[in-house]
Amino acid sequence: MSLVRCVVCDDQGKVVQTSHVPEADALLQTHPDGTWAWIIEADLFDKVDPVTKEVTPGFFLAPPLTLEQEKVVLLRQIDQAAGHARTRYITSTSGQEATYLAKAEQATAYKAAGYPDPCSTAIYPFIALESTALSMSPATLADSILTERDAWLQKGAQIEAVRRGAKVAISAATTYNDMEEIRDSAFSVFNSL
Repeated sequence: MSLVRCVVCDDQGKVVQTSHVPEADALLQTHPDGTWAWIIEADLFDKVDPVTKEVTPGFFLAPPLTLEQEKVVLLRQIDQAAGHARTRYITSTSGQEATYLAKAEQATAYKAAGYPDPCSTAIYPFIALESTALSMSPATLADSILTERDAWLQKGAQIEAVRRGAKVAISAATTYNDMEEIRDSAFSVFNSL
């Protein structure tokens, strides 16, 4: 299924929404000056008169994005896709990143100290308390945390390399097709990681 880029602009011409919809759901309109735009049904994006607040039924013509506007959209999409790829490996909620870092730091220190027994809740609270909650030895938990951290560092580095490479390439691109090919290629890599 082929997707086309549709944009919705306010009455000042500012882009307020972009989306990709199946080509079958959009119509191509060519303007007398040779420019074109995809239009989509109003039940997806109604045009509201800014003065009367009346909804205009039918189609809403959205002018195509400029190259620079498209870059902004695609750069945002790259960041969002990278974030989505990361969430397959880490939990993305408030405070979780700090928790992962603290656990890895404590696991490293606990291992470097020779896995002291008993595991002090004052020095290694994450290790001591979580190992009790999971009914496993503090040493086993510490090694598990370090293994997970090392695996994440490899995967996270791959995701970041694709993200940064795609953003630099999109920023330097000079055509819509080139930018969209770069984005699509990055999405494919994110999906494979």
